[in-house]
Amino acid sequence: MFDFTEQGLISACDVDFTARLAVQRTRRTDLQQEILLIERQLSSSDRKMTAQAVDRLGEVFLAKLRASDAANRQGYARQFIAKAWVAPDRIMSAGR
Repeated sequence: MFDFTEQGLISACDVDFTARLAVQRTRRTDLQQEILLIERQLSSSDRKMTAQAVDRLGEVFLAKLRASDAANRQGYARQFIAKAWVAPDRIMSAGR
């Protein structure tokens, strides 16, 4: 987007450009908050893996996979899925 602005193809005042930039800023802020939370949790935890911790991790990943941001969903899915095939009657995948 910045390249298009520099080339004069779009204006920084363009409605679509400003909306997309606002979304990216919000996403960046959300990710920064998530990083801070995880760093805080890692520094204060005893790092024991329990059934409850695994369940919680599953809940977090499921929420991320169901989120409205397609790029985030895709990023989280790629953490687990190495390859996917689409057949007429099913979708198959191989994990990492």
